[in-house]
Amino acid sequence: MGRTIKASLAYGYTLGGDDGGWEFHEVYGDDEYEQGYGPKLDWYDSDDEGGEGFQEQAMTRLLATAGFTETDWRADGYYERRWEAEKRLGVQFERTGYEGGDLLLIVRQEEEFDAYCGDVEEIDPGALTAVGNADADALLAAALQALGITPNQEKAAWLLTVYYG
Repeated sequence: MGRTIKASLAYGYTLGGDDGGWEFHEVYGDDEYEQGYGPKLDWYDSDDEGGEGFQEQAMTRLLATAGFTETDWRADGYYERRWEAEKRLGVQFERTGYEGGDLLLIVRQEEEFDAYCGDVEEIDPGALTAVGNADADALLAAALQALGITPNQEKAAWLLTVYYG
């Protein structure tokens, strides 16, 4: 089984993760040794028996703001309806790092800005402008408000990441 090395450029926030610490204010831990230890949010259940982690629970919460509250993935058309709701959100989660380390909240892009190991990809600067604008900031702000998260990052930014996994 091979490994993939992928670089991505996306507009949004880094939210961190369990391994390196969470990158938002709403976490447990009062001192420098516990900083970033576990999300402290009323909707997040770290002991979820269903195996849903933070990313899945956060997406469920965001999908509800887009009118999608279905839970039966076996229902006819479930994935089509979910996909449409995800597109309406205008944001998505992305993992980066070694086998999915940090979690990013980014603007959903029509055009992906990715390159795999050994590839060279041209990027149209006009496409970047279309993503990093006031509408993008508003989409991200709405998602952060729905999640009740205040990122450590001052404002949304272009994030260049590498995934290996």
